[in-house]
Amino acid sequence: MISPQDFRIDNQSLTFREDEYPLAKINRVRVKTNTIKDHLVRLIIIGLLVSSIVWAICLQGSVNSLGHFHSLSVC
Repeated sequence: MISPQDFRIDNQSLTFREDEYPLAKINRVRVKTNTIKDHLVRLIIIGLLVSSIVWAICLQGSVNSLGHFHSLSVC
């Protein structure tokens, strides 16, 4: 878990845990706290992607060489 103690800023650099970044190279910064809505949207999108891939794989396996569907069954 990331905590405020993981960050340190001085005049020349930003330090996050063991990594150090020069401030001169940082152009834009955006800090966003994820809400439950953000997590739900991400979960739904990943679920839709995975289910569409599984559906496409199962559909390809149920079509014979003549282009006809085999009897419906679970993959």
